[in-house]
Amino acid sequence: MEPKTKKRIFPLMQIQILWIFKRILSRVFGSSRCKSSRSSRPAYFTEALANRILKSWPGLYKALNATQTRTNNVSEEVHVRRLFFDMFPILKLSFLLTILEAMEGEKMVHVVDLDASEPDLWLALIQAYNSRPEGPPHLRITGVHHHKEVLDQMAHRLIEEAEKLYIPFQFRRKIDRFLNAIWGLSPKIMVVTEQDSDHNGSTLMERLLESLYTYAALFDCLENKIPRTSQDRIKVEKMQFGEEIKNIIACEGSERRE
Repeated sequence: MEPKTKKRIFPLMQIQILWIFKRILSRVFGSSRCKSSRSSRPAYFTEALANRILKSWPGLYKALNATQTRTNNVSEEVHVRRLFFDMFPILKLSFLLTILEAMEGEKMVHVVDLDASEPDLWLALIQAYNSRPEGPPHLRITGVHHHKEVLDQMAHRLIEEAEKLYIPFQFRRKIDRFLNAIWGLSPKIMVVTEQDSDHNGSTLMERLLESLYTYAALFDCLENKIPRTSQDRIKVEKMQFGEEIKNIIACEGSERRE
């Protein structure tokens, strides 16, 4: 006879405690978002830790999250990304100045945007080239994104602006990522924006501490410049910071995003 497989049985009390813990965190997490950054900050981390704990029991995790559907659509995500750049303009400015300096005097400029969801950055580049003393270069932007509608919207805005300013312009769409092909282009410059922290530590404690320091600074920036009741601020905290924190702490392997 084949040996019977030992089933993993969860005590009813343990399941009830986890369920109550999840409900309490959800209420605290939801209510604190409308308050200050100092009150919402621990709620995002606590929610992420709760999700990590519950993922130890896939069936239980799935059951508890069965009614929680993802409501963020692509347009909302793009909008929040734009709000983020507006709230932290130094990121946009550093991109722009780096490209303008590196491509000074060039007659042909080809930009490859590997996360093409923010047209405002390239609108600023088009406008900057319009005022260049020797005249604008021929500008080509290749946008890479996994949603065609995002690229279509971006192309429409950029082409419209370039035509208005009489700047020779092309926009190419790439649905899939093609990192290997980039090296064949022999780029003159590659601009990468990343957080000054390591969220890929080998232990949970390393990732938790690094993310605490990083997001404490970001939350404090919002606290100092954006009203607490601002709906734009709440969206950035919830849909960008909150989701990033959850991914850093609660996810492993293929679920992790850089």
